[in-house]
Amino acid sequence: MTFSAEASGATRLAAVMQSLSARVPGELAARFAEELFARVDAGELEAYDPASLALLAAGAFESFRIRPPGEPKVVLRERTLKGMDFLAIDIVNNDMPFLVDSVVSELRGRGLVPELVAHPIFEVRRDRGGKLSLLRAGPTPESGPPRESFIHLQIRKTGPLPPLAEITDGILSVLADVNTVVSDFEGMTGRLERAITEFEANPPPAAPEVNAEAMAFLRWLNTNNFIFLGIREYAYTGSRVAGQLAAMPDTGLGLLRDETKVLLRHGQGQPEFTPQIRSYFLSSPPVIVAKGNGISTVHRRGHWDIIGIKLYGRGGKITGQLRIAGLFAASAYNLSVLNIPLVRHKAATVLQGAGYPVGGHSERALLNALETFPRDELFQCPAEQLARIAGEIVKTDLTPRPRVFIRRDEFERFISAFVYVPRERYDTGVRIATVKALEEAFGGRLESFTPFFPEGAMVRIHFVIWRTNGPLKEVAEESLERAVEKIVRTWGDELRERILRQYGGSAGYKLAEKYQRAFPAGYQETNRPSRALEDIRGLETLGDEVTTEIDIHREDPADGDKVRATLLQVDRPVTLSARVPIFENMGFDVISERTFELTPKLDSGAGLVYLHDTGLHLSNGGKAELFARRENLEKGFLAIWSGAAANDRYNGLILSAGLDWRQAALLRAYGAYYRQTGTPHGTFYVSEVLNKHARIAASLFELFDRRFNPADGLDADAREAECAKIAGRIAGVLDKIPVLDEDRILRNLLTLINATLRTNFY
Repeated sequence: MTFSAEASGATRLAAVMQSLSARVPGELAARFAEELFARVDAGELEAYDPASLALLAAGAFESFRIRPPGEPKVVLRERTLKGMDFLAIDIVNNDMPFLVDSVVSELRGRGLVPELVAHPIFEVRRDRGGKLSLLRAGPTPESGPPRESFIHLQIRKTGPLPPLAEITDGILSVLADVNTVVSDFEGMTGRLERAITEFEANPPPAAPEVNAEAMAFLRWLNTNNFIFLGIREYAYTGSRVAGQLAAMPDTGLGLLRDETKVLLRHGQGQPEFTPQIRSYFLSSPPVIVAKGNGISTVHRRGHWDIIGIKLYGRGGKITGQLRIAGLFAASAYNLSVLNIPLVRHKAATVLQGAGYPVGGHSERALLNALETFPRDELFQCPAEQLARIAGEIVKTDLTPRPRVFIRRDEFERFISAFVYVPRERYDTGVRIATVKALEEAFGGRLESFTPFFPEGAMVRIHFVIWRTNGPLKEVAEESLERAVEKIVRTWGDELRERILRQYGGSAGYKLAEKYQRAFPAGYQETNRPSRALEDIRGLETLGDEVTTEIDIHREDPADGDKVRATLLQVDRPVTLSARVPIFENMGFDVISERTFELTPKLDSGAGLVYLHDTGLHLSNGGKAELFARRENLEKGFLAIWSGAAANDRYNGLILSAGLDWRQAALLRAYGAYYRQTGTPHGTFYVSEVLNKHARIAASLFELFDRRFNPADGLDADAREAECAKIAGRIAGVLDKIPVLDEDRILRNLLTLINATLRTNFY
């Protein structure tokens, strides 16, 4: 059996009402509860059963039932529902705009995110004590009862809460700000209307088209395109060189009734009207748009938008400024740039200045750059600077590469950085690293970031960096672009560059195509591209005939004891049980191991090569000789792996005595023959003795080589003389060995070599 969403909601509401009637009987409570959840999204209610919702409704009605006349009421309750802890907030207030979004913004600023928001509006009557006597929902005729807003919020507790008194005070402060703004709305819009009238009667000394656009903009603001938060008049007194702009007492409305609120402070502890601001004020157009220092507590969190309107006296003399603080409405962000006064004038200037054919591809691309440019920046950015940035954005679409464009605030309080990075490179790590680079470069702090994902290869992130204590530093865009290039530069990019630098030409491009994406993320995290370049050399030796390759190298140039061995094997991995004994017999301790699957791009598709990265440590020293004997070690490993050589401790002579694997095999053969003579010494013990006395082992092979190597060019007498010299040197060392068994083994091996008449070794 299935139920429609409406049927399910009706069933739930009926269950809630039934449960509520048992808790709080009465018609008012029932009517309140029915409206409380009527417009709440069904998804928000699914986490609660009817009994829990009835409990919420009962508590909410108790908060609403009595309200001090004319005062907002805020009630906070901590409660547990079905094993989960919540903070419930009930707010009763006169109905007015901006209540819910302002309260939710305040809570979010404190790290409190509501998961349920109910906001019914009621017509009410209360007695003198504030007790509810009439309640109904629906539109109210002008002569009907007053309307009250009720806000209920449920916040799931995921950690310690701020003190409840602080939360309450914060909400009450926001409610007071909303009330102030709404109460003074008509006064603020009326003051702007008066400014427009004065503008018409006494036009500023600017070009007619500038005045016309400014007038159109002010009228546009006053037709629901701006949320007025405050307004204040300033008087300009003094000369053009030393004049001051000071707030006029008792001219503030809205939030600017508070005369301590500063709109355009230059820096911490600095006066509002600095020489830089004076210069800009005197030379600026009649109407300007800027960002204020203050953060809005009404409607949405963000720096105030400041509209500055110059005031003029007789003869066009500047007498002051009218400043309006507020927020642009949604229409300012949704309308085309060609339909917003001031902005449309800038857009037309940019389009005409570019000189592109009307309606052509280039003009459309430039217009798209303007339409998608951060709208706040369009209001503030001078046309000349906007033209430069927009033109470069169009080029970025054609030739994608990291770009950075900077706009400095006219009052030197913040910078806007427009950072373009390749779409596939942008992630949280890139953003965090870019923020750090910008903060360090300018000596400021991040205020906000906004990513934008247009069609095409690039992503734009708009960063706003505000000054802290000192002035913002001057930084060239080119240096910032180089920093961003390093940030977005991937491991694969660096590998590709190294391959091209190493191999050049067509060979380099082929190798880059083959290996740029062959190394998995785990490999990239633990190996530099320079190491990958070495591994590529080994990979290039693999094929149908050669399926295994090894490279022994230092892990840290400063620590010769730490060695790594990179073993490459086509198609199938090499088990640890097969690898570790070989390394141990060669004189290494295995201390770590990582295996990676490499997928080089081949003509027939992706290949598969297993790379075993083994961390080694020298068992008995020898780091000085290690890399002089590296080639013999690598060849020895491959010989053992292929079965050409036995895997035992005689292979330790490759490192300890400097022999190659065949030379070590010769001494193994003598050791085996020696064992057949009936000696009590086992093969392992003989090999350990040879490794312990590696110089003698090397001399034993040298003696054999002098006796039988046909390529040394010696005649019989010279050969005999050389052999006698080597044998004498060995005997001299043997006389100093304190352990009898070791002395006996080495002397017997010397005897066997001297007794040998011929060999097929060569």
